[in-house]
Amino acid sequence: MHDSVPGMPNPFGAPKDNDDEFSVDLSEAPTGGGYLIPDGDYPALLVDLRKGFSKNGNPQWIWTFAIMSGEHAGKEFSLFTALTPSALWKVAETVEALGLGKGGTVSKFIKNEALSRRCIISIRKETYNGQERSSIAKVLSHPDGPGPVTGFNPKKASDSPVSF
Repeated sequence: MHDSVPGMPNPFGAPKDNDDEFSVDLSEAPTGGGYLIPDGDYPALLVDLRKGFSKNGNPQWIWTFAIMSGEHAGKEFSLFTALTPSALWKVAETVEALGLGKGGTVSKFIKNEALSRRCIISIRKETYNGQERSSIAKVLSHPDGPGPVTGFNPKKASDSPVSF
């Protein structure tokens, strides 16, 4: 467990607050893994969402997406979105793509409402700590809407991928 920075309010509330409920004010936000796979856009599903802190001590949400189909089905990629004024645009992009809220509003949802929603993740190669890896550059809306999708098992995705 990470202690909050002394003198700063805890953005996650009291210790007994509901850990499955996520809320962020996006009214000021502009709208708009460790694998190496080819750059491109991949259909994906949100398989996990957690609260945490960045290395700098900033509160963040950690989104984990699994690719739904194709050669890389089942591969998971995490996206770290800091809950700081300068980074809220990335939170807004992700929340909007998943149909969970809109920039310029207060978005509130519980974890179970977010899980199993589909989107498109735009994967790009980057260098991190001297190693090349694929990471999520952008989260886009899925052309068929966010879902939710039922019956997808990321551990068996390569055996029976969900068609895109």
